[in-house]
Amino acid sequence: MSDMNGMKCRRPLLLLLFVFLGVRLMAQQVNETFPLQEPEAPAGKPAAILPKRTEIVLDLKSTVSTRTAMVGDKFYGQVAVPVVHEDRIVVPVGSWVVGEVRSSQRAGRIRGRAELQLGFNSIILPSGETRQIVGRMRQVDGYKSAEIDRSEGQIRQESQKGEDAATVAKGAALGSIVVGSASQSIRGAAIGGAGGALAGLGLTMLGRGDEVELHKGTQITLILDQDVVLVKK
Repeated sequence: MSDMNGMKCRRPLLLLLFVFLGVRLMAQQVNETFPLQEPEAPAGKPAAILPKRTEIVLDLKSTVSTRTAMVGDKFYGQVAVPVVHEDRIVVPVGSWVVGEVRSSQRAGRIRGRAELQLGFNSIILPSGETRQIVGRMRQVDGYKSAEIDRSEGQIRQESQKGEDAATVAKGAALGSIVVGSASQSIRGAAIGGAGGALAGLGLTMLGRGDEVELHKGTQITLILDQDVVLVKK
């Protein structure tokens, strides 16, 4: 009797075992008939690397001036000349370049010339991809190369000593003519000249020197200080 009960208890277990073995055998046959294939990775584009010292020409899209510029202010420009790498355009015209003001100094009233230093941080391609860059100014339309410190990417306004001297001289001459004519004497002319010179000197002290003004549309050439990978493999 106990043997019969034992057989009844084993039947469900044996049935489950047969089902499991059958399913496993069928799965093995399916895999052998229709083997799984690993999806192939899409072929990547060859890497486009802009080497250090590559120059990029851009048009400034907003005015940057030492009158108002503060350290950290952002500015934007658009690439004006396509950049070519291995016979293909990798930075097309219209790509955006983002930069920032690194230092800004206004012209002084008595001494000190205006100075502006700009840096370039990223390029935004037409596809929307952004690449970080490290760049500085190399050339700016309207400024002589002698006014640009290319190692620092800084513009320094020219000295106005000659113009200041001319203002003082004009004041002295005008004072001599006016006072001398009124007094009709050499002494009157001398006094008038001294007074006019002081007036001219006062004018130069009241006014500031010329500021560095980069107006919208100004063309700037930047130079890269590091390699830039534009298209990853």
